[in-house]
Amino acid sequence: MSVRVLKCPKCAAAVNVPAAMHSVRCPTCGNVFAASASAQAAAPADNREDAALRGAAGPQDDDADSIPNDQTMTIIAVGAGLALVAILCIVGIWSLTRSSEDSAGEVAAEPPQPVFAEATPEELAALTIVNIPEQQRRDIYNDVRGSARTTTEKALVLPGSNVRDKLENMLDKTHENTLRQLAALHDLSVDQVRDIVAEGDTKNWDTRARSRAYRDGERIYSDEETQGYQQKSPLR
Repeated sequence: MSVRVLKCPKCAAAVNVPAAMHSVRCPTCGNVFAASASAQAAAPADNREDAALRGAAGPQDDDADSIPNDQTMTIIAVGAGLALVAILCIVGIWSLTRSSEDSAGEVAAEPPQPVFAEATPEELAALTIVNIPEQQRRDIYNDVRGSARTTTEKALVLPGSNVRDKLENMLDKTHENTLRQLAALHDLSVDQVRDIVAEGDTKNWDTRARSRAYRDGERIYSDEETQGYQQKSPLR
């Protein structure tokens, strides 16, 4: 007895069929179909339709597979961006730290503070002490020092000339006017204000560096008294 191999038109399973049979039941899906040649001719068409459907579904599966790939690339890009930001932050912090260290080094490298001579007992005994409270004398002295820094001790960008002499004379008069105003304010004489200034200079009440200015071609104060002064310059 001859046997034919047919394909189920429903599930495309191979079915061994005796040549004499006209109807066949698929042992896989249970579908009953005709074993004639015309029915088998239709089966490939059905199969082609199924294949076409599967082919149409194929790209969708590819697109579905591509979604995780896109998500992965996005995650990688975000991670790389965060890493770059972190690196920039670290570099910025390092730069600020180095700048602070350099600044600290510059401060540490500054010249020492000015050195003032200590008064001897004889010099202290020779002072004329104005009969007002010491704190009041210190306040007057500080006011005089503030005036001197902007007048008689001010550095001038001028060579020795008639113009410079006139400017120095004007600054001296301005300072003298300050002394008269302080004397009137505290009910003192100008000479008493000068005595307070002499006391403050002798006792080093103002330990700040003195001016490096020149008057009459000579430095007003010694180098020791101007060490560490922030306005070092060739100004005279």
